Amino acid sequence: MRWPMWTSSRSKLSAVAFGARASLRYERGYDAVYNAPEITARFAEVMGTVYDPACVVEMPPSMGREDFAYYLQKVPGTFFFTEAGNADLGSNFPHHHPRFDIDERTMLVAATAALEAQDDGNMLIQNGKGALIGIEGYLHAQR
Repeated sequence: MRWPMWTSSRSKLSAVAFGARASLRYERGYDAVYNAPEITARFAEVMGTVYDPACVVEMPPSMGREDFAYYLQKVPGTFFFTEAGNADLGSNFPHHHPRFDIDERTMLVAATAALEAQDDGNMLIQNGKGALIGIEGYLHAQR
């Protein structure tokens, strides 16, 4: 992997330019989540029949990592987010914040989505293999 070496040498060169020193310790973490395109498209289609299609949106790529990525290396699937915050209830703090909480009613959205996916045979069987559906609650702080 070239990235750690490139970053380390760039950091050192930048530091020298300012009369400083730099060091880099790189630790490889979780792999990126790769959603199977055909399963993700079918999942979005099914969710558009259950919920307002305007609420089913593709999330932009994220730097976040998730252990679900390791499952997706073995079995095709998709990972989806469901909004879990509610400013009116004071549950709009980000993950890992001391006041983090979720609006538990949003768990019904996630459970319904998972059940609808389970009921959809076109989504869950790809080339004779099952497909995985992963769920992550996220907070939308600007309601």
